[in-house]
Amino acid sequence: MIPKTWAEMGCQKDSTQKSGEINGYAPLNRALRLIIDNASNPVIITDERGRIIYNNPAALQFIFMNPQSAEPHIHNLKFAGDYGDILAVYDYNKDEGCIWTEDVELLNTKGEKRTLKLKISVFFEDSESQYCFHMVDLTDKILSEKALKKSEMDKTLILNSVHENLVYYDKNYRIIWANQQPADSVGLTPAEMKGRFCYELWYNRDSPCPDCTIKKAMESHQPLIEEKVKPDGRNVKVAAYPVFSEKGGLIGAVESVLDISRRKKAEMALDEILKKYRELFTTMTNGFVLHEIITDDSGKPYDFRFLDVNPAFEEMTGLFSSEMVGKTVLELFPDYSREWIERYGRVALTGEPEEFSDYNPTFGKYYHIYSYSPKKGQFAAIFSDVTDLVALRKEHNQMMIQINRNFEQLAILNDEIRNPLQVIAGYALMDESNYSEKILSQIHTIDKLINELDKRWLESDKIREYLMKHHNLY
Repeated sequence: MIPKTWAEMGCQKDSTQKSGEINGYAPLNRALRLIIDNASNPVIITDERGRIIYNNPAALQFIFMNPQSAEPHIHNLKFAGDYGDILAVYDYNKDEGCIWTEDVELLNTKGEKRTLKLKISVFFEDSESQYCFHMVDLTDKILSEKALKKSEMDKTLILNSVHENLVYYDKNYRIIWANQQPADSVGLTPAEMKGRFCYELWYNRDSPCPDCTIKKAMESHQPLIEEKVKPDGRNVKVAAYPVFSEKGGLIGAVESVLDISRRKKAEMALDEILKKYRELFTTMTNGFVLHEIITDDSGKPYDFRFLDVNPAFEEMTGLFSSEMVGKTVLELFPDYSREWIERYGRVALTGEPEEFSDYNPTFGKYYHIYSYSPKKGQFAAIFSDVTDLVALRKEHNQMMIQINRNFEQLAILNDEIRNPLQVIAGYALMDESNYSEKILSQIHTIDKLINELDKRWLESDKIREYLMKHHNLY
């Protein structure tokens, strides 16, 4: 425990002490003593042997005496926290009026370095040398200064690394602090910008700009963010934040300026792409629809929700977009094909596209569909109504069936014609009348016609095989 009085430290009253003296020494000047007693730094006065003859209250909180000593002696004093002794700090052979200062670095019991400034003065009282020790512990101040310096360095490093122009103004638009970006814009260092007026520095004006964001923010006492176009055509986002004192008074504002020209160009390009996409989306003759798949607890698809449809799909279904978007297919069409839901579910969950043609009993039409997944859990489908094409293909197939029948009948007919001709030819050869040669001549003509018909049949059969192979006709 730190002692509160020198009596508690073992200080004994000198038997030769005169009236009005303390420990045998004359009291200090009252005014001076009042000042020293109220000082926050420790002050100790010793005689030339090191005996303490005076201390102020702060000294009692700063030092303590070796308990083995019988009297308070500077040689036996330790700094609070066991900083170490100060025996070798001063020289008792100094002349009167000599004042010197020593900075002493000490380690406390925790191994922490402490820095102590000792200011020592020599004076004479009743022909005896006395020494006044004024002590200041600079450790906290030094650490605070180092921390502040590091904090400033860290702040500067961080703020210089951001892509925004950052400037701190006082309420008269004078620059207090700026990071590197705005300094580079005018060919100065951040230090050289301090004290300059923004309107003079950037706009060569003698007063704030009429549309100044900082001005509007300070006048309204509210943060303000605006997008502006600079004279050089750059797009910037300007943010201004008023700064207030602890009492609530306006003391300035912080301005942040970010060049958003590239973002604006990208937004314009994106808008153009979206415009073209929307034009294609609304004018395409194919139905287009975007869905979100809905699964049960086991992850199996059982429904899907409409997210967007184009006019062509509206025409296919007979429903408007406002009637479909946000609703599920089973809400709109309770009898919708489970097979189609599962097929779309595979696309939405696996990301693998599918292309197929099938009859949709809900709409009573045939569709050719290409389905793909724009992102996990969603699928888009492009519909082509092929109902007429399917009907035409059926007609073609029916015609092809009839052609095949005709081919078969024609082959039989050729054989059936040749057989009677051979009989007639036999009778004609046996007949010796004048008509025999004429009959044989006609038989030969008919046979040539049949042979020509065979050739045309072979040519037609090749065409039929081509249609069956390449056009799925049968």
